[in-house]
Amino acid sequence: MQDYAFGSGNGDSSAQTIKIDWKAVFFNPSQGDNKIRIVSMAGKKTKVHWVTYHNSEKKVCVRCPSEGCPICIAGEKAKTNYILKIIDRATQTLRLYEFSKQIKDEIERLSVNLKKEKSTANDSLSQYDLNVEKGAKNANPLYHVNIIGKNKLETNKEKLLAESDAELIENDILNIEELIKPWSVKRIREQVYGIDENGNPVENKYVPKVPTAGVPNDGSVPDTDPSFNYGANVEKNKKNTDGVDPKDTEFLNEL
Repeated sequence: MQDYAFGSGNGDSSAQTIKIDWKAVFFNPSQGDNKIRIVSMAGKKTKVHWVTYHNSEKKVCVRCPSEGCPICIAGEKAKTNYILKIIDRATQTLRLYEFSKQIKDEIERLSVNLKKEKSTANDSLSQYDLNVEKGAKNANPLYHVNIIGKNKLETNKEKLLAESDAELIENDILNIEELIKPWSVKRIREQVYGIDENGNPVENKYVPKVPTAGVPNDGSVPDTDPSFNYGANVEKNKKNTDGVDPKDTEFLNEL
């Protein structure tokens, strides 16, 4: 697990910290089939950098603060990732799924296709189980996402699964905003570059343990709007790099 600072507003290392089991919180698809259900189509955008700390060879995902970000100033553009709450069918647990543009486009495609069919025009993709198929290393594309089916509530097993889903959603305590809060400029200086605001070396014994959160390293264009509405206004805004014009972004909040 990795320390993460809550209560400071910026995630500074000097703030009070609590332990977060990143492996339990974030969904990391394995090679092959991975069955999930999207809890809500109301997602989030986050900007990230993949860098090495000054005292480690391991790469770590840094949440970009945008304004004053030392990594951006150094010339490395932040990449956009997307986050949805999902139910991992392998463990029947509520988790966060963070992914890049390729998965986002796959989800958009499925959502648009549902709306095109008369029999499913009023359905949401969050009503269906999906399969995230992860290919072998260096496969292109690496992921394929397809619909498995909708719970018809016909058998006892289906009814019990629906009850389990409802209980998970009702007891949801995952706070996306806290978990993806941008790093402070101070934290980036100290932990990534090992210096203070005046450029002096700082004593920093922290060696990162990279969270295996499935955070992709192939994002798209940075965006200042952290919210993202999956499946809405897709065809209308195809000209936009991310598929949705920020001024048209709204939450669906179906659940």
